[in-house]
Amino acid sequence: MKKTFSSLFQLRVIFIAITIFLVVLSFFVFKQVEYLVNSSHSVSHTKEVSLELERLIGCLKDAETEHRGYLLTHDSAFFETFHRSLQEYPAHLTKVRQLTMDNAAQQKNLDEIERTSQDRKLFMLKILEIDKVRKPTAAEMMFGKSIMDNLRAQVSVMTDIEEKLLHEHNRLFKIQSVLTPVFLLTISLGALGILLYSYNKLNIMYVRSVQMQQNQKLLVQEAPAFICTMRGPDHIFELVNEQYKKIIGGRDVVGKPIREALPELAGQGFYEILDEVYKTGNTYTGNEVLVKIRRGNATLDENYINFVCRASTNKKGVIDGILIYGSDVTDQLLARKKIEESEEQLRIAVEGGELGTFDFDPTTKKLKWSAKAKELFGLPPDAEVDYDTYLKGVHPENREKSNAVLQDFFSDQNKSMYELEYRTIGLTDRKIRWVRSKGKATFDALGKPLRIAGIIQDVTQRKLAEEKIRESEARFRLLAEALPQLVWVTDEKGTNEYTSQRWEDYSGVKPGGLEEWIAIVHPDDLDAINTAWANSLSKGEIYRHDVRLKSKTGEYRWFTINGNPVLGEENKIIKWIGALTDVHTEKEFSQQLESQVQQRTRELAIKNIELEKMNKELESFTYISSHDLQEPLRKIQTFSTRILEKESETLSEMGKDYLKRVQGAAGRMQRLIEDLLNFSRTSTGERKFEKTNLTTIVEEVQIELKDSIAEKAAIIEVGELCEVNIIPFQFRQLLHNLIGNSLKFSKVHIPPHIVIDSEKILLSEAIKKNQILHNFSRTLASNAKQYCHISVKDNGIGFEQQYGERIFEVFQRLHGKNEYRGTGIGLAIVKKIVENHFGFITTTSEVDKGATFDIYIPMA
Repeated sequence: MKKTFSSLFQLRVIFIAITIFLVVLSFFVFKQVEYLVNSSHSVSHTKEVSLELERLIGCLKDAETEHRGYLLTHDSAFFETFHRSLQEYPAHLTKVRQLTMDNAAQQKNLDEIERTSQDRKLFMLKILEIDKVRKPTAAEMMFGKSIMDNLRAQVSVMTDIEEKLLHEHNRLFKIQSVLTPVFLLTISLGALGILLYSYNKLNIMYVRSVQMQQNQKLLVQEAPAFICTMRGPDHIFELVNEQYKKIIGGRDVVGKPIREALPELAGQGFYEILDEVYKTGNTYTGNEVLVKIRRGNATLDENYINFVCRASTNKKGVIDGILIYGSDVTDQLLARKKIEESEEQLRIAVEGGELGTFDFDPTTKKLKWSAKAKELFGLPPDAEVDYDTYLKGVHPENREKSNAVLQDFFSDQNKSMYELEYRTIGLTDRKIRWVRSKGKATFDALGKPLRIAGIIQDVTQRKLAEEKIRESEARFRLLAEALPQLVWVTDEKGTNEYTSQRWEDYSGVKPGGLEEWIAIVHPDDLDAINTAWANSLSKGEIYRHDVRLKSKTGEYRWFTINGNPVLGEENKIIKWIGALTDVHTEKEFSQQLESQVQQRTRELAIKNIELEKMNKELESFTYISSHDLQEPLRKIQTFSTRILEKESETLSEMGKDYLKRVQGAAGRMQRLIEDLLNFSRTSTGERKFEKTNLTTIVEEVQIELKDSIAEKAAIIEVGELCEVNIIPFQFRQLLHNLIGNSLKFSKVHIPPHIVIDSEKILLSEAIKKNQILHNFSRTLASNAKQYCHISVKDNGIGFEQQYGERIFEVFQRLHGKNEYRGTGIGLAIVKKIVENHFGFITTTSEVDKGATFDIYIPMA
């Protein structure tokens, strides 16, 4: 407003000053007036020629600039501007030619300019063609520059000629100016009158304009929509109304570029929209556009707006600003989204619940059913329905009641809702269904129903389930009465719901609550069973207890109470079902059996004492076997050897043979005693398990059998072995026997090759792989899932697979004692050691193809 009144004041001051100046100097400016009158046309003509020349050269310069930009970047935007400039310059050339039609020299110069500009145009097009194949050379580009320089020189020549013409016109003006003083005075006085009249009119119009502008600004400020105007390419705020300020948080943005005033709009696309509208003049319209605005120092708020962005122009038609107007539709959008979400949720709920919908007009009897509702009445989706159709679809046994409920509902506006279950008979498929209908009515002011809308749900499965439950309960009661047990049912809290007739028949007490129960329970059992029952109720565990119950004759008998929880939805207990079984006879038998068990336990204790004595005697025998029994054998062997060595000459051949037989028998006896001792130790020795790497055990056995290995030139190949929990000295004996057997039963003239390996394996895989069934109970006693599978494989003489079990028995031999030495106990010891480790052993073999022993030891 201040700016407007300042402009008005300045206008009035200037107008008065001009009036005074014209009155005082009207007699002294006639020469200037004469110049203006006589030379105005020539001067304007000369300037127009110069201006058109500048425009012509400007088009070519623009074309050259865009041409260079395209060659450097190959951006199509440069290419479009280049062609537009080439299309514009012929118009300026034609205008200059028209303006200089009366000047032959200028026409000749113009012909030269036209030829040169055409050459420049063709050369630039040629350069573009070259650029499609290769990059233009510097020389080629410089040649184009020389053409342009020549063109500039030619334009300069024409401009100089126009300048000379201007000077000539000024000279003529001075000569003719003295002839017009009277004319100047008259013009001045006339101009003064016109000026005064114009001032008066202009002042009136200006006042009206100011008032109109004030009204427009007031209208803009109070408009319900947001409005703002911007000026210049930087989009400087010129005007914003109150609605716009609300959106931007009340910030003062007038006089500031939008990028400075609203920096948070960066990256949201608004800057680009303004630039595009300012550049092209095309109006942009946005609907429900998301804008994130910072209000104060708070976080960005999300708003949705409808807006129009329109370019504004000055008097020359050039775009100099932008007008934006629109409205905040955030609330409307959010409300619509909530409605849409609610409608979608309702649709999902209806479809997910397989619900049918209906809408009934009681006045017209028109009925609208959804496809699901029609399906429940056995109709196709496109069937036409009305109230009579509905009644025909209701089962005859339910039709009268259903109609009566609805008619009563129609006549009572206090009943805003109704709910009804009935059967339908499909009008086309004759299928019987149970449905549940629920509706809500709308009444007018007189209480007349206008509309009833609601849902229809298929409850056939529930109805059938309820029927099955009723049938099941009937069967249960029939069965409960037939059973010899006393059957009972309570709710989830333990309150009695049902007790079979046998309860009353036995106790003479009619089933009831806690008092009736206390009356028949033995006092010594009451606390225990109540505690157990309370524990089952709180934890949901099966209830089981023995109790003595008093019969109607007064005697107590033992019963076992069993109660099982019945679970409903979400695994919650809904009731308890149980029975009391007469176990009096079994209880008496159990008591007698317990007495016998106690007697047997005492007898076993005595037997254990005797067994300990026997074990001690066995230990004594073992000591004697390992010392006293072997001593005579060693003497027999020693003395027999000395006789053979020193008395050989005096002995007959038969005598020598007898002595050798004595030595062999004594040796076999000694080995037998040693093997029996080893076998005994595997059962009675200390069993101390240690975490041991089997590689260490194999190395120790190889050292023990070093001579036999060297004698037979045996090859022992050891793989990566497990680390297991074993009894080290027993496992050393096991591997000693197996490797020793492989050396003993090797082929003649073929070096033994023994491969020892192991792997971790699951028990299920081991059983499946070997089909092992023997000793299974001992294996399971270890509770191990993972086993160490140890394999000992040789290339010896082997044996028939049918003897695979027999070789592990004590004193079992597959070969004569003269063929291979041995007592037949070695593999029995191996099996015993494996069993001591809760494992199992198998063997596979073929004659002359070697044997493989597979041992499975639990890992933990």
